[in-house]
Amino acid sequence: MNGFEFVRRVKEIKPGVKVMLMTAFEIRQTEFEKVLPSTKIDGFIQKPGTTKSICATIERVLEE
Repeated sequence: MNGFEFVRRVKEIKPGVKVMLMTAFEIRQTEFEKVLPSTKIDGFIQKPGTTKSICATIERVLEE
């Protein structure tokens, strides 16, 4: 099971849970935009990331 399938299953069980994915793989924006609506990912962090950018993503997701 990959991360996207995991998110789908979690959201089926508990739709209100906030989910962020972190990956070391490069994902093109166009690919991500195709997958994002169907998986309902609340945030996405791509490595390498700075502490500041990771914290900003977490804060944005928690404020939504």
